[in-house]
Amino acid sequence: MLVEDNISYRRIVRDDLLSRFPSIKVIEASNGEEALKGLFFCPVDLIFMDISLPSQIGILLTKEIKLDNPNATVVMLSGYNFDDYRRAALQSGASGFICKDSMNVGEQVSTVVTCFRGAKKAGRLKPACFLLS
Repeated sequence: MLVEDNISYRRIVRDDLLSRFPSIKVIEASNGEEALKGLFFCPVDLIFMDISLPSQIGILLTKEIKLDNPNATVVMLSGYNFDDYRRAALQSGASGFICKDSMNVGEQVSTVVTCFRGAKKAGRLKPACFLLS
């Protein structure tokens, strides 16, 4: 699932993911309500979550999602590369943090997906926490 309010950025990430991993299904949400509704109808394993959403802060939404879906892996996306944001993301239950302003964000997202798929195939419930910038 890709939870991102900026439709242009969401489409770029989605298209990049689908070009690299044509067999995956990407569910999109532009806000917290859509994300929760989507998770109700179609549980997912991996969520890329914008830290700043219009109706709900991504950190609070991550906490809520993790209560109902403890095995879901959430990776926080932010345009703000601050240590406080990274700490808050991990404390909310996110497994990782990627800065959107990074020159190679597409590579980083792809690396996360590749590692996640490998961890799932190997029978590990969750990959280790990581911080990318």
